[in-house]
Amino acid sequence: MSTDTFALQRVLVPLDGSPLAQEALSVAEALARGAGAELHLVSVQAPMISAGAEFGLTDREPPMYGNRDDMEAYLQLVAGLVAHAHAGHPVTAVLVGDPAERLADYVEANAIGLVVMTTHGRGGFSRFWLGSVADRLLRRVNAPILLLRHETRMDDAGFEGVVIALDGSPASERALAPAIALGSLVPSPQYTLVRVVVPPLPSTVTPVGLYPPDAAVQSVQELSAAASEYLEAVADRMRAQGCSVVTRVLLGSGIAEQIVGFAERSRSQLVAMGTRGATGFDRLMLGSVADKVVRAAVQPVLVAPGQSRRRINERPVPATARPSHTDNEVLTP
Repeated sequence: MSTDTFALQRVLVPLDGSPLAQEALSVAEALARGAGAELHLVSVQAPMISAGAEFGLTDREPPMYGNRDDMEAYLQLVAGLVAHAHAGHPVTAVLVGDPAERLADYVEANAIGLVVMTTHGRGGFSRFWLGSVADRLLRRVNAPILLLRHETRMDDAGFEGVVIALDGSPASERALAPAIALGSLVPSPQYTLVRVVVPPLPSTVTPVGLYPPDAAVQSVQELSAAASEYLEAVADRMRAQGCSVVTRVLLGSGIAEQIVGFAERSRSQLVAMGTRGATGFDRLMLGSVADKVVRAAVQPVLVAPGQSRRRINERPVPATARPSHTDNEVLTP
């Protein structure tokens, strides 16, 4: 684990024309400015057949996509406003195809280090896609995604208090490097490593009978000790890099609830976690720990996906390329 493995050189903001999606701009711009990174503003023109089928549109419900010129003009306007407020003109691109697939192509082709987006964006010329693209994008990219709640603001160029949730797996530790990098944009960041220990039921039926209460207590103590030892080992590696780190073992049922509750009590500014950890979930979906944290946390949530499941025959779309007519094909997820 090292911050050297994470290079915040390019930050991507997907935009769908809605005010909610644009709320990610202030946070993304502040992070890009603090890291000296290049800011990319990208929108996707989804094929009407694909989007219409996905959202159950009928002939009486014409979709609001606008044309490519409108989308390019919109991005240029937004880029101009960003450049006027802060030095540096963002890179813009309009892609054509399935939004999650095309954004994943773009992230890979342009070595995007961080995606910043608000979820459930609606409105404008492509009001249908941004609400569901975040979870699909997490399954397709290796870059971390910073998910923001409505009206998220950032006064500084980073996060002073960062909670990093770990479960002991290498997959969960993928959140370490990007979380450290974002925290390091402020002078004195404080990192807190947390691991949740869910106590076993005091009396549980097993093949050999009941699980005795005293054994349950002993099990909780052993689990907590093991969790603390693991967190301290990770913390020591971070301290060797000059990070200020504390560890906390959280005891209770409901892993997501414990993480969210601790983040609120500690008044942290960022929650970071990896997917595809020991719990086995491989995407952001209803019922998963990551999804519950994203939905419930007041703070921004940094999600570091595991290895993406990209098809080997997919063609990356570089920032300088204007998608050809062949890109209008309907892409299957």
